[in-house]
Formats: sequence, C-alpha cells, structure tokens
Amino acid sequence: MTDLANISRLGVAKEWPSRAAVIRRIEKTTPWSIEPAIAYNARMDRENEANSPQRGAYIGVGARLLGDAQARALRGDKWEHDAINALGYLSFAA
Repeated sequence: MTDLANISRLGVAKEWPSRAAVIRRIEKTTPWSIEPAIAYNARMDRENEANSPQRGAYIGVGARLLGDAQARALRGDKWEHDAINALGYLSFAA
C-alpha cells in the first residue's frame, strides 16, 4: 500500500503549455470585436415577417463569449453568468 505521507510530486511535462499560455490562446481565438455582431442581432431596421431571429451572427458571438467565459474560469474569476449568456446566443444559432 502507498504511504500517502511520502508521495513525491510528478510535476507537469515541460512541453505542456502553462495555464497563462492556455488563457492567452483562448482569448486570441477571435481577436475581433463582437460589438457589430451584437448590434446586428438587435437591429430593428427591418420588418421580421417570419418573426425569427437573424441566426447567422449568433454563432460567432456565442463562440466568442464562451471562449471568454472559459478564460475567466481558468483565471479563477466568476464565469458562470458569462457562460450562460454565451449558451443563449449559441442556442439561437442552432
């Protein structure tokens, strides 16, 4: 049986990226601003005869917001509300 008082650390493989590198990579997934897509989704300049959302721009916004939520979670920040918001966008895109 293993003596739990004398366990040596295995460590992390040197070729694995650091947590900070993973967060930076997630944040750079979509480096452009999502504000134009959010504004497009909320536009009121056209009559929506089918009463359906403009779905094309929702998936990009949802993916970006979900990436931001994942980066916040890895940093230890509050991320749950951001993930819920992102999933709302992604559900419209489906």
